[in-house]
Amino acid sequence: MPPMPFDSRSKSKLREYRTEEGAQIDGIIYPSSKTGQKAIVIFADSLACIDAEDATEQRTLLRLDKAVDVSLEGYAAGTDHEIFRP
Repeated sequence: MPPMPFDSRSKSKLREYRTEEGAQIDGIIYPSSKTGQKAIVIFADSLACIDAEDATEQRTLLRLDKAVDVSLEGYAAGTDHEIFRP
């Protein structure tokens, strides 16, 4: 499908992307405010995401390649209680 027309509200070109199987990929591509390089966000539910060792299914959109534990201590704006209060 050809790109969709220019959207003057967002100052970006809207395009439709599909997997090799023809499934639509929902997301957004925009310039990073920090580096100016392309930043890509893909909207996918848990059914479209699989671990590296799982078999690919028709709904598979993203496969985890590698996971790394990272400490976020020092990055939080407050305590867990303050951020995630009921």
